[in-house]
Amino acid sequence: MDSVSQKEKYFEHRSKFDTILQMEDNIQYSYLKEIIVLCLNSDLLVSSNFSDEAKQLAKHYLSNFAGNGVGIYSETIGDDFIRKDVVDYILERDGALNIEEDEEVLVDTNEGSLLNNILEFFIGAHMNSGYGILIPYPSSPIIQEAVEICGFLPVPYYLTEAADQWTIEEEALVKALEGSHCKIHCIFLENPGYPTGHLYSEKELEIFFRVAKNHGIVLIAIENLQMDVYRKNKFLSSRKALIQKDEIYKSVQLMCLFSSARSPQGDKGMQISYIDSLRMDKLTTTYGNLTFTSPASIHQIYLSLFLAPKYVRKYPSFTKFENERHNFIELLGNLAEITVDFFNLQPYMSCSQVFAGHCAFPKLLFPSRWITDENEALDLEENYCCELYATTGIYVVPGKVFGENPDSMHFKFTFPLDQITLHEQLEKIRQFHQKFIQSLIA
Repeated sequence: MDSVSQKEKYFEHRSKFDTILQMEDNIQYSYLKEIIVLCLNSDLLVSSNFSDEAKQLAKHYLSNFAGNGVGIYSETIGDDFIRKDVVDYILERDGALNIEEDEEVLVDTNEGSLLNNILEFFIGAHMNSGYGILIPYPSSPIIQEAVEICGFLPVPYYLTEAADQWTIEEEALVKALEGSHCKIHCIFLENPGYPTGHLYSEKELEIFFRVAKNHGIVLIAIENLQMDVYRKNKFLSSRKALIQKDEIYKSVQLMCLFSSARSPQGDKGMQISYIDSLRMDKLTTTYGNLTFTSPASIHQIYLSLFLAPKYVRKYPSFTKFENERHNFIELLGNLAEITVDFFNLQPYMSCSQVFAGHCAFPKLLFPSRWITDENEALDLEENYCCELYATTGIYVVPGKVFGENPDSMHFKFTFPLDQITLHEQLEKIRQFHQKFIQSLIA
């Protein structure tokens, strides 16, 4: 079923339901909103309705832009003081590992635009033949879209699904490389994973480094969920892992991407991203810088506040923002645990552990005897998702949208941000799941 007919099948049932619940509605951080408002309307700096701290921060940001405002063009690759805030965040995150001589941080608008700009660095862009890029299955559809838009062949490598979490095996990468029949330029990896919510260990990241070194391939790490890792777990950036293995993998080139809008905490309307490029050829990055699109000043301010540089954290009222963020991550972790436990209790279903993000990716374990030909597995997966929506109003996304092993079936479930609604939705899924199984057995 193509994307158009899939949408028609979903939305033909929309009128049956009284309300629509926005599952990916982000948390509203009051601290960020107050400063953003002041930067957008500097006349409010004299208002008594805003705290002195917010006014001081707004003045700091405005004074660093040409013209003391946000209404003019910014620098092509992001303004210097914002890029410095990103650098400071990276250094603090990675334990003060110094920025390397051949390392550069750039700021751009949305993730899709940034990916397109990056891929145009490589030979073969828009030639539509002979060049490929390794992408993980499952992963964000934006990766494959960007690869195809830039004229490269998407070459999938499959993650291994285990009870504890999704993992990568070196054999899967090598198999994809050797079976591609085209020139591979780079490997994409997602850490934390989406929609799987997995976290890579240092050992797993080293698999990517080893393959990249042995085959002369650039690594592109999508790290959008790095700030959404549940508290009992720890995010290890690809940059930190690579620099710590410097003696062995000195030749490996790495690009790390982050988009605040892809984070459950991020405002979806504030499209802003950064890329941290390490050991890329200087001529390549100089040319690539020309393709960037002068990210909006107000979005750059949002990125700085979102990353919370030290000069922001010195203000007493930052504690409120910090507590809001901490509580939100705790909430995500609790809801994810409830969700995963539920799916693992259902017949003909399993779900790997989730360590970050706002969704789960359960697997449908329907017996092969319920599938009559090789194409019906995907049809069964999609029918399950469409009928679930038609029956309950709960929108889930078929696993094939993210890429999956051809003989497996999944769906992405984005859980609501309160336990009462979550339990209500899980109960509806339980009842539907039982009836769906009975219809297949009958």
